[in-house]
This record gives sequence, C-alpha cells and structure tokens, in this order.
Amino acid sequence: MFSRDIRATRHPRGVPTAATDTVAGPEVRALAPYVVGRPALDVRIPPAPPAALPEDRTVPRRKRPEAWKPFRIPATRYVRLEDEHETKVMTMTTAMATATPAPGARPLTGKAALVTGGSRGIGAAIAVRLAADGAAVALTYQNRDDLAAEVVRRIERTGGRAWAIRADGADPDAVRSSVAAAADRFGRLDILVNNAGAGVIGPFEGIGLDDVDRVLAINVRAPFLAAQAAAAHLPEGGRIISIGSCMAERVAFPGGSLYATSKAALGGLTKALARELGPRGITVNLVHPGPIDTDMNPADGESAAFQAQLTSLGSYGQPADVAATVAHLAGDGGRYITGAALAVDGGFAA
Repeated sequence: MFSRDIRATRHPRGVPTAATDTVAGPEVRALAPYVVGRPALDVRIPPAPPAALPEDRTVPRRKRPEAWKPFRIPATRYVRLEDEHETKVMTMTTAMATATPAPGARPLTGKAALVTGGSRGIGAAIAVRLAADGAAVALTYQNRDDLAAEVVRRIERTGGRAWAIRADGADPDAVRSSVAAAADRFGRLDILVNNAGAGVIGPFEGIGLDDVDRVLAINVRAPFLAAQAAAAHLPEGGRIISIGSCMAERVAFPGGSLYATSKAALGGLTKALARELGPRGITVNLVHPGPIDTDMNPADGESAAFQAQLTSLGSYGQPADVAATVAHLAGDGGRYITGAALAVDGGFAA
C-alpha cells in the first residue's frame, strides 16, 4: 500500500485515545479510522532509496545448490510514485509454450482420448465435444449397445473417429483392458476422462454392503485403475480428467452419504496424481457438475425444481456445459492447470 518500507512496533502507551496518537507520517494517517481502539503503533519511515538504480543488475549470490546460477533481469524501467520516490519495476517476457493454432484448426487434432461411460448424458457430450475438437475418441459403455453405437455414428458423420468398448466399471480387468484397447486402436492415448459413475441415494441406515461395494468400485477404484493403466501410455502433455459431483463440496439434502463419499474421494486422488505425474508434464484435474439435464436426472423430473433452487442461477445445466470445461482442460488452455477441482454447478456449492 505504501511506497516506503514501514516497520511498526507496539507503542509504550498502549491503546491510543486519538487516531493521531497511532501513526506518524502523512501516508499512515489515512489509516486512522481502521486503527482507533487497537494497540498503538510507533511507525518509523526509513530514508528514501537512492534516486537512481543501475539499468541492469545481477541477483546477489546466496548459498544455493551448485546447479543454480544467477539470473539477469532482461529489462528494467522506473516509475515515479505519489511520494516522489523512484521504485524499480521489472518487466519480463516469456515465450509462448506452443504456437498459436492456425485459424480454423481443431485443437486436439492428432490426439486420442478415452471417455468412460461415454454412451449417454455427460459422457456422450464429452465424447462428441472432444471429437469435434479433433481427437479420436474411444468410449466405454456397460449395457446399451444402441446408445453407444449412436454416439459413434454421430461422431463419424462429422468426419471424426470413434470406437465403443463394452466394459463394466466394477470389473477391474475390464477397466484396465479398455485403456489398453483404446491405446492399441489409435496407436496412442493422450486424454483419459473418468466419467463412468454409479449412485445410490437413500437413507444411510438402509444402504447394503453390495451397494457400498459397487458404488466405490465404479466411482473410486475404476478411476484409480484407469489412471494407473493410462499412465503407461500418456505422453508429456497428457491429460487425466475425472468427473466428480457438486455433492463432494456440498450435500444439501439427506440420503447422499454413499454417493458423496465416493465423489469426494476423487479430490484426494486428483491432487495426489497431479503431484506424481506432474514431473512428466501430465495434468490431472477434477470437474464437479451440478444438476445437469440428462436422462438420469431430467430437468423436468420429480425433484428438478428442488434441485434447481439449490443453485445460484436457479436452473439446470446442460451436458455441453460440462463438456466445454473438459475440452478446455484437455486442450492447450489446460496446460498449466493441475490438481484442481472446477465446479460446473450453477453455484450449487456457492
């Protein structure tokens, strides 16, 4: 806030009776309304710095590992502040990490993605969006061959490449093999989207062990195993994106204990993997959707009005809203985002 270095010590007289007892110096008196009644300060303002500084300077050497070297500030300019003391302002330039795409270029061209649970709802929207951005997309499904085939046809009609793999997320072998199959089919794997999920909503006391095992197997174990298998294929710049839930951040109604537990676990997995895979240039992120209009939770459903009013915007989102965030994380815009949880929830968790 101030242009000079201010060192403050507790005043020997204790609490001041007037604001002017608190501070010394014209810059500090402006704070009087905020410090009345608090322990007084004896403020000393040291002399102004020299009027001029060298155009370029080397950072002083300190004790540091041998691999470190002093760096030079490439450009320096001076600006005059309100108190007429000159202060150095450094301006540095950095190179773009990647070249700007040509107009009309699709950002994921040449990349391959696997979207688990990609035959319907949010998963289908993600598969279609990644394909529209140029990626070859493999998607897993559990039962509905017709829905999976329709997503593949939709992608292929627009000139994209897609392939459906039948795999149950509760089967660890199926999870691992689907990752290997996608990488083999396209000759590479750049993006993994852990979207497949299961949920049981109901009174805590009535949830059986079979439900607990299946929900945790699909929502927690499967993303872990898929990421583990994908890590063997992902190159530098690879992406792992998991789909969580707004209920990991806010449980606004009873009955969501098991589901919220499973989705909250993805937060820890995301942060831990971001640390482990970061040195390889692989980013790991989590997207928390709110109430989204899908066949499993339609915007005209029995509880839709209640869910909508829990959001700040008062409405449901669309699968494309979640897909857009995933596409951003999968593309060059997500290159410096990792270990993060992004909410696409209309303010449900606000």
